[in-house]
Amino acid sequence: MAAIIYSDDGYWMFVEGQWVPSPKQLAALANGATPHNHELKQNVQDSNVQLTSVVNPLPYPVQYFGGTANQSPQGTGTINSIAYYYVATPESNLNTILFVSGGFLLALLMSILIILSSISSDLIDNADSNAIYNPNAGDSTFSWTYQSKQYSIELEMDEDTYDYYNSIERDCCYESEDYLQYFTPGADYVENTAITLQNLAISEGFTSSLEKAEFILAFVGAIAYQFDPDDGFDHPKYPIEILWEHSGDCEDSSALYASLMESLGYKTILVLLDTKETSTDEWGGHALVGIYIPSHTGDYFELDGDFRPYYIAETTAWFDDYDAIGVNTWYDFKNIETFEIK
Repeated sequence: MAAIIYSDDGYWMFVEGQWVPSPKQLAALANGATPHNHELKQNVQDSNVQLTSVVNPLPYPVQYFGGTANQSPQGTGTINSIAYYYVATPESNLNTILFVSGGFLLALLMSILIILSSISSDLIDNADSNAIYNPNAGDSTFSWTYQSKQYSIELEMDEDTYDYYNSIERDCCYESEDYLQYFTPGADYVENTAITLQNLAISEGFTSSLEKAEFILAFVGAIAYQFDPDDGFDHPKYPIEILWEHSGDCEDSSALYASLMESLGYKTILVLLDTKETSTDEWGGHALVGIYIPSHTGDYFELDGDFRPYYIAETTAWFDDYDAIGVNTWYDFKNIETFEIK
């Protein structure tokens, strides 16, 4: 279940694509709070009634996004923060304050229970898990664009399979060949996913080897890029993990794409190299896939002892009408290593 996002003042929560009142707001209103407005404030100032408690002391008006800066849910927009005041005569000030405090504590307890209930039991049972949980984790729906048309598909993903692979301890990677253990073309879920995607491609009229390979490459490239933790190590994922978590980096998307294509009978290789996007960029380590497409032309890599050209397939992104198999989008690369997928 996706974690619930609360506004900075705690009065709103983002659920199923929209902001709704939080338990804190509902409790405040139930206990006599009145939304702040200038007319109320003026009436209070002109009478013997006093403001005995300010639940939300934020300046008025305030705008906020859900969560912290740069982490607001896409498309949520902004909401005017509302200050809630408790109004009472001087004689009842103490009772009001006690009553408000009790309501606030109750709302806080309810919020904690909601948050705890949203945490997957897998995260609790597997504290050392490498999983990256996000709002889309476990969602079986995938969408992407190929040749100016939007596609969407529902994949069969088994949580037990995900849990099995996610629980495998990993310490990667001391040798470049260590990445190959995360390529699983023979796994049932990989074969089922590959066949489902190929059938969709064929049904849409993409029947050539190149068209089917690019159709599936666009699917993989639409998966969100997720950086590894900044601890100096790689944290590679098995294909089921990048599918389940809807995120991964270059070695993860490479493992997924090569596994899918190998299961369909294509020949692929893993390519490890250093790349730069512009002449002024620093060199950075990268992973991508080379795929053999008979009679194709373009930029390719070679494998020792193999006469076939393995055309470059960038798996971390797909920009329609720009990316293609055999098209090199990097300014330069060096220190190229190629490995056969077995």
